[in-house]
Amino acid sequence: MSRAICIRIKRRDGLILRATTHDSDIVVTATGYAGTYRSVAALSPSAVQARASLAVDGGDLEGVLSVNSGITQADIANGVYDQSRVTVFETDWSDPSTVEEISYGVLGNKRRTQEGNLRMEMRSISQLLAENQGDLYSTRCRATLGSGAEAPVLRRCGVDLAAFTFDEEVTGVVSARTVFAVAAIDGSGTPPGFFSKGLVTFLTGSNAGAQREIRLHGEDGVLFLYDPLPSDVDIGDDVRLIAGCDKTRPTCRDRFDNLVNFRGEPDIPGAGYTQRIADTADA
Repeated sequence: MSRAICIRIKRRDGLILRATTHDSDIVVTATGYAGTYRSVAALSPSAVQARASLAVDGGDLEGVLSVNSGITQADIANGVYDQSRVTVFETDWSDPSTVEEISYGVLGNKRRTQEGNLRMEMRSISQLLAENQGDLYSTRCRATLGSGAEAPVLRRCGVDLAAFTFDEEVTGVVSARTVFAVAAIDGSGTPPGFFSKGLVTFLTGSNAGAQREIRLHGEDGVLFLYDPLPSDVDIGDDVRLIAGCDKTRPTCRDRFDNLVNFRGEPDIPGAGYTQRIADTADA
């Protein structure tokens, strides 16, 4: 049997990337794995570790960053591949109707090697056991601003973001990749703090397509980002700004008029309140 290794990556947005270590494309027909696995993708897995326990196992995927591979530096920087599902399997390249799965997991840390290649950590699915997968009571809202029917019922926001979206241009740069000014927002009815925790998407310039969360919206339209951009910001870059939400009830009510959809529980007493009542009773 002529064996070939294939890799299937499913991103959170549903897009699937298929690659093979074989020297030509392979059209796999096996149910659940079907599709064309491209040799040009130039991805290859390291030795995969697996143990009969709940410890986090896995390996690495390494490949060349290029348009042909389907993976670009911009996608990596923008978090497109965070928590993507990865399946590594073996098939007969001369008759790819059956497969033998080698490993299944999620993508973890991603970095560049000294040779300039991309190396992505592949973690076993048990990694998810170390993360919160359900909902907890919280004084702050759990919904993502603007989320609708695509989100679970208990996480839907329902705010129409069109009224809170602004297309403007960069008018000043304070720190090349993390702090810049958009003067137009200073006098457009958006006071300092309006875009804190919001989003900025670059529409033009060397960062076109990059999206970042805004840490702070200060005076004079100055915006501070949590994470640096892939390239330096230039005056004149066009940006799209979406208002931020600090997940509190007053903001939901006063800024977005959306209190009916607030997904937090600020009135539920916490453990400290219960203990205080008990102490008072003992006294």
